[in-house]
Amino acid sequence: MALPALGDLGSLLELLDLFGLDLSGVGSLVAGAGLVLLAVAGVLVAVVALTAVVLISRRRGRRKRRLAQSRAADDARLRELEIAAGSALVRLDDAVRSADEELGFAVAEYGDEAAAPLATAVARARARLTEAFGIRQRLDDAIPETPAERRDLTARILDLCRSGEQTLDEAKAALGRLRAADRRAGEQVESLVARLDGVAARADAAEKLVGELRRTHGDDAVTDVADNPAQARRLAGYARPRLDAARAAQRSGGAGVVAPVDDVQRAVGQIDRLLDAVTALDAELREFGPRLDGAIADARADLAQARAAEPTPAITEALAMTEAALAEATTNGRPSSLAALERSDAALERALAEVRGADDRRVRADASLDRVLGEARAAVAHTRDYIATRRGGIGPEARTRLSRAESRLTDALGLASADPAAALENAQESLRYADEALQAARRDVDGFRADDGSGRPRRADELEELGSALLGGILDSVFTDRRRDRRF
Repeated sequence: MALPALGDLGSLLELLDLFGLDLSGVGSLVAGAGLVLLAVAGVLVAVVALTAVVLISRRRGRRKRRLAQSRAADDARLRELEIAAGSALVRLDDAVRSADEELGFAVAEYGDEAAAPLATAVARARARLTEAFGIRQRLDDAIPETPAERRDLTARILDLCRSGEQTLDEAKAALGRLRAADRRAGEQVESLVARLDGVAARADAAEKLVGELRRTHGDDAVTDVADNPAQARRLAGYARPRLDAARAAQRSGGAGVVAPVDDVQRAVGQIDRLLDAVTALDAELREFGPRLDGAIADARADLAQARAAEPTPAITEALAMTEAALAEATTNGRPSSLAALERSDAALERALAEVRGADDRRVRADASLDRVLGEARAAVAHTRDYIATRRGGIGPEARTRLSRAESRLTDALGLASADPAAALENAQESLRYADEALQAARRDVDGFRADDGSGRPRRADELEELGSALLGGILDSVFTDRRRDRRF
């Protein structure tokens, strides 16, 4: 049989058929193989896509975790910085107050010229302290700062406090050298002996006066000075053995006199301030009746105007508060009710400002300014004495509020003649800040007496002579520092 030519396709098919070969399924086989390949490719694409999604998700998760950890670390560092700044602020405030007392002693002992370097240092440190308190007040107000802004402002507080402390340290070192070379140590010691000998009689007289004021004005009127006589006696108990040590050092040639004499001088200065505060309270309470009468009259006039005005949410709220405070003041008649009435009436005046004309505001200010200025002066002085004599247990919040109260009082006095309405507003703000400072200071002192900063209650002996020296800021304490760190 002859084979067909290979170039003839028809012949080729015949040849294949001759040998019994059927190619009808080849096309189907090729098509099936293509589908399989497509399916495999699709699976591979899906696997690759899924893997990419997983990897991207994991990468994003790691990025988010790193970001969260970074933010947490930043927050922790910022909190540590704020704690350090709070402690530094308290230390500088204590240092300025102590330096003020030292300055008084130095002027009395050596005269103005010799004490001038310390006076200059105190003024510079106080300026830095005022700026630092202003920054702390900004951080505490209702307007939030970004973390970066908080970090920068807090670092500025630390810089100011370090600079202020360094300035005082240098001046006090110079004063210490002056005292070490002083040949009048004997006169200082004997003068301190005489002052300590008089503490018992003065404390007894102050205690008697506290009792009289309590009977006349109630317990809340004497809350802040009730313990002053006992505190004075405890400080005298603390100072006596140190004075004996100074006398012994003097008899042995004078070495070692300066340190105990400085301790005793600070204790005696605190004793004077504690007992003078009782006398000052007596003088202030003598003015209480006329001041309460004036505040009641002003509140009634403001309430009448508020009831006649178009009601607004602010007026309605302040009106209700003032009505309640007025009822309490007319029924109770205690010093605490005067403070509450002044606060609520100040809020009512702010609410009424939009409906009052300039002339009306000036007339109101002229009638009230002298009384409110007197109250603000008394409140600031009272709070300042309370903090100064218990500064070892008081943190930055109370000190910041007091600084603000002092600043507003200064503004009020400066504006009194030119702008009585603005002066009245500043005096009212000074009253408010002084009250906030006093409340914060009371909380701190209660906490100081409740535990030593380590979480355990203070022992009775810790609240005697040594505890009084710690509370008064005459001694530093690791327990006091620990408490401050917890509170800030």
